[in-house]
Amino acid sequence: MDRKTKALIDGLPPALRNLMLTRTEEEGECLIWTGMTCVAFTRVPRCHYDSTGTPTKASRSLRRTIVEAMEGKPLGKRVASCMCGTPLCVHPAHLSVMTRKAAMQRASAAGKIKGAATTARNRLSGLRRRKLTDDQIREILARSEESQLRLALEFGVSRATIGSILHRKRRASDDIWSAVFMRLAA
Repeated sequence: MDRKTKALIDGLPPALRNLMLTRTEEEGECLIWTGMTCVAFTRVPRCHYDSTGTPTKASRSLRRTIVEAMEGKPLGKRVASCMCGTPLCVHPAHLSVMTRKAAMQRASAAGKIKGAATTARNRLSGLRRRKLTDDQIREILARSEESQLRLALEFGVSRATIGSILHRKRRASDDIWSAVFMRLAA
């Protein structure tokens, strides 16, 4: 660990300093967190301390805790983001404070999350809300012994859609009309 990194870590409260020294590993220029994480889009470093080093019951973002400890004040609605792009990096020099919107735009530009442009492209290409014809529904029902995933991939719909057809939650339109006429006749 170089002098600059050591100086940044030494400026943290004792509990956070201890965490940084015992639960991180150097990997290139990054300090990789080996402690507790939660899964959002990627694994996110967490800890049970606030910015003063006081233990808390609920877990908090370790990056946020480090930045608040370095700045000496709460971040409010802003977020602490790692600029190096390494998911588990908690190096104090790699952390930056930004708005949620800026963080989401940065993650979207890096391809880490799907933004509105990807959703719109999927809708235009027909990947979402694809309608099945009555013949396709009958074919799915006839091939009920095959795996739902295989059928979903073949017909370009989700596995849940195939499941709802096989469990008779969705029917071909003539089946619906015959059910309507049977009720009217009764």
